[in-house]
Amino acid sequence: MPWKANDTKATANNQLKPAAPKPEPPKPAPEPEQPKAPSTLAVPPLEIKDKGKTIVNSKGNFIYNNSNDKFVGNAETGKALQDLSTYLKSNPDRQLLLYGLYNGKEENKTDANNLGLARANDVRDRLIKQGIPEDQIKSNSRLNNRITFTNDQFAPGIDFKFANLPKTDVAKADTAKTPPPPPPPSFVVRDGKDTVLNTPANTRFATGAFRPLNDPANAKNFRSLGDYLKKNNDRNMSISGYYGKDEQNPTNHPNLGVARAEHAKREILKGTSGVTATRITTKGAVRNNLAKDDKGNIIGGLDFNFSVSEKVAEKLKAESRNLYFESGSNNFKVTPELQKYFRDVKTYLAQSPESNVLLTGHTDNEGESADNQRLGKQRANFVKNQLVSINIDKEKILVASKGETKPIAPNTTAEGRQKNRRVEMIIKDK
Repeated sequence: MPWKANDTKATANNQLKPAAPKPEPPKPAPEPEQPKAPSTLAVPPLEIKDKGKTIVNSKGNFIYNNSNDKFVGNAETGKALQDLSTYLKSNPDRQLLLYGLYNGKEENKTDANNLGLARANDVRDRLIKQGIPEDQIKSNSRLNNRITFTNDQFAPGIDFKFANLPKTDVAKADTAKTPPPPPPPSFVVRDGKDTVLNTPANTRFATGAFRPLNDPANAKNFRSLGDYLKKNNDRNMSISGYYGKDEQNPTNHPNLGVARAEHAKREILKGTSGVTATRITTKGAVRNNLAKDDKGNIIGGLDFNFSVSEKVAEKLKAESRNLYFESGSNNFKVTPELQKYFRDVKTYLAQSPESNVLLTGHTDNEGESADNQRLGKQRANFVKNQLVSINIDKEKILVASKGETKPIAPNTTAEGRQKNRRVEMIIKDK
C-alpha cells in the first residue's frame, strides 16, 4: 500500500495530544429542609359570641383525638358548656347551631353520617342533659381536609353559631321549659303500711264549705272505710280535716278543718252499721298550699289514719311473744295468730314514733356456749328480716341474744329444749 504523509501526521498528532477529561456529572441540588411538627398541640382560645356579645371566653377549647367523636374533657370545656346552657335558658328565642369539624381521612366509627355530625351530636346531647330543649340546638357538620393532627389530636373541633329560633320551635321550647302540672292527689288510706284504699276519686271542697262537692265516689269511699273498721274491731280511726288560712268558718265547730272531719265521720257511720262513734276521733288544722283544681276547689282536705285500740296497745307493751325454732334451725312456723300479731305490731309502731320492737334470741344448751350465743343472734336477725319484709321500719327493730343463759324450761327433756329454742318479741318505749 503506498505511504501517505497525512496518515503519519495524524498518527503523530494523536500521540502528542492527551485525551480530554470527561466532564463530571452535575451534583443534585440539596432537598429543602422539612419543617418539624410541633411536639405539643397548640390550642386556640375559645370565644363564642351572639349578636356581638361574648358568651364564652375560655383559654381551653374542644380537642379531639383522631377518628374519635368525644372531645377531650377538661375544666375549661365544662365551664364553656355551663355558660352556653345558662345563655340558652335565658334566651329561649335563640337557637344554637353546632358544626362538627372533621377530616375526610378520619375513620367514622359512629352511627352518624359522618364524624363531624357525631361530634356535634355529642355536644348537643350534653347541653340537652343540662335542661336545654332539643329544638333549641341543631347539629351540623363541616368537612375540612386541611385539619392537621399533632400527637394524633386537633382543635378546635366544634364551631358555634346562633340564629333566631323559628316561632313553632319557640312554642315547643316554652312547653319543654314548663313541666306539666302534677296529677291531683289520689284518695289513699293506709293501716300502718298496708293500703286500705287507693282511688283517684278524691274529695273536693268549695272554698269555705265543710261538705264535699257532690260525687257518688265520696259515699263509696266512706263506706269502704266503715267496712274496714267493722271487719277490724281492734282498730280505731283518726280523721284530720284541713283548711286554708283565708277560708271562713260558717259552722259552730272550732275551725273549718274540724267541721270537714266531723262531716266525714258522720258519713262513715251512716253507711256502716256496727261501728261505734267512739272509735273515730276528729281534729282540724290549717294547711298552706292545699291542692286545688282549675276551678279553685280544694282537692283532698282530709287524712285518715288507723291505730290499734288502747286495749291492744296495752297488751302489746305488757306481754312478750315467743317464736319457737327447730333444733339448729333458723325457721319458725307462722300461724294466722302470729300474722295478726305482726300486723298489730306494725300498726302500733307506725302510730307510736317513740316505740321499738326488741327481738332476743335464745337456744337450748346443746353445743358450745359461744356457738349458741351466735345462733341466738342469727335467729333474732331472721325474725327481723321477716318483719322488714312486711314493711316494718328496720330502724325500729332491735336484736339481741342470750344464747343458752336464759332458759324458760329444763334442758333435760326434749320438750324443755324445744321451749328454750325461741326468739322473744316485745314492744319497748325509748
